Amino acid sequence: MGTFVGLPMPQPGETITEGTVVRWIKEVGDTVAEQEPVVELETAKAVYEYGSPIAGTLVKILVDAGGEQQVGEPLAVLECQESAAKKYFRLGVGIPLDAEGRTVAPAAPPMTKASRATTPESRTATTAGEERTFLPPFIRTLAAEHGIGEVMLRTIPGTGADGRLTKGDLLRYVAQQRPGEGTPAKGTARANLPPPLQGSQRVEPTPLRRRIAGNMILATQQIPHAGSAVDVDMTDLLALRERGKAGFAKRHGANLRLAPFFLFAVREGLHRYPVCNNFYFIGADGRHWIEEHPFINLGMAVGTDKGLIVPVLKGAEAKDFLTIAKESDALMQKAMAGKLTPDELSGATVTVNNPGALGSIHGHQILPYPQAVILGFQAICELPRYVAGHCVPRQIMELSISFDHRLVDGVEAVGLITTCKAILEHPGESFTEAA
Repeated sequence: MGTFVGLPMPQPGETITEGTVVRWIKEVGDTVAEQEPVVELETAKAVYEYGSPIAGTLVKILVDAGGEQQVGEPLAVLECQESAAKKYFRLGVGIPLDAEGRTVAPAAPPMTKASRATTPESRTATTAGEERTFLPPFIRTLAAEHGIGEVMLRTIPGTGADGRLTKGDLLRYVAQQRPGEGTPAKGTARANLPPPLQGSQRVEPTPLRRRIAGNMILATQQIPHAGSAVDVDMTDLLALRERGKAGFAKRHGANLRLAPFFLFAVREGLHRYPVCNNFYFIGADGRHWIEEHPFINLGMAVGTDKGLIVPVLKGAEAKDFLTIAKESDALMQKAMAGKLTPDELSGATVTVNNPGALGSIHGHQILPYPQAVILGFQAICELPRYVAGHCVPRQIMELSISFDHRLVDGVEAVGLITTCKAILEHPGESFTEAA
């Protein structure tokens, strides 16, 4: 007999706390290879097929289609070779379980002289605190929202596998310490709602819609928003794109969208104003922190039939226009097909929104916490402009920015969008690969 290993619910983004099983691709008794799609999951960011980090035989499904599970908790049980199971436990990608999905302790390592000298009392005293060295980012975020500091967080008993602290543990602690917070009693939320309008019905939102709502509330409560905007003359860039898009598709096998022009311009602006690429945090202890990033990861807001998702173009600081065009095109196609991986949905440092694709000509963006900047590229409209003393029709687009005024001042925010404006209005200097 092999060793039983739990397949954990993955975390496809720093703010994700749970997911929903859409359907099982594999059935009980099927053999699963590493990275082979085993289940389709819906999270707050997207619907995607989860490639198993574990190879083995699927022996029990713990969460049926339509069921929810917290990040890090088991979705299913696989039977693996003992040597492989030890590797999965060591790497933290598998959970020690029995065949029925009950948590078991992994085999203890050989006793050393130091470990023999450790008393049961000292082990017990450190189980909830010092030995819990890893806390998932979503637990830290949730704790910060409730004003729970790092030291206090490590004292809360955990009921997850190997004593891990779960979302439920944290919310129960909040409810015990501060009645009225945490998880509401069953029926409380509905009892506080006004009755629905006659002939109407109420339905539960999808996990994606719930998380969007939560993110918007968090952003507006935590971040003091400020904004600015400029008009960008896109006439010359549209002409360059029109001349070059057929040849570009033939040479490179990718669509020449407007998005890579925007992404490239933003990347250049962030090189000039790097503070816009940072995060600002206030810890539960009241200390202020600025998180500086040596990389530029650009989130691209994409509207799909399942809601708003944001694939991330990573490492944009070192990419040329051609690479940005090809990679952003591939990400957008995967987004529309619902095929993005968890890694492709996490880690953005700045978000680029394109409401103009939906026909919007003016708007205000809400920052995705904890980012300090979001840019909105609006629809391009033909408008009269004076050029060399003559009133002529030009293709004009509003470029807006919302920014965290704790971190970014007007000089950096306006500097960022005017840098973008200059690049887009003189496309021959930056976009020779598109011609």
